[in-house]
Amino acid sequence: MRKYELTVIFPDKAEEAALSKLIDRVSKTIEELKGKVEKTDQWGKKDLCFFIKKQSRGFYVYFQLILDPKKAVDLEKKLKTDENIIRYLLIS
Repeated sequence: MRKYELTVIFPDKAEEAALSKLIDRVSKTIEELKGKVEKTDQWGKKDLCFFIKKQSRGFYVYFQLILDPKKAVDLEKKLKTDENIIRYLLIS
């Protein structure tokens, strides 16, 4: 098991209730892969440096997690295919 930091950018137009569901979905995905979320921090809405998927603003969420390195590849595949995620960054 290794410690990771994950930053996810969700669309700015997501409502508060929908946003909490998106955050829960990412947390559940990590738990399904036998990982553990240690900390979740909502950074809020911020301007993007350039347009990504026709978006100029995004809602940033930071996760600290513990996950098996082999499962990190599976997590990245799931994050990449999620339409509600503008961009993500997973680092160990």
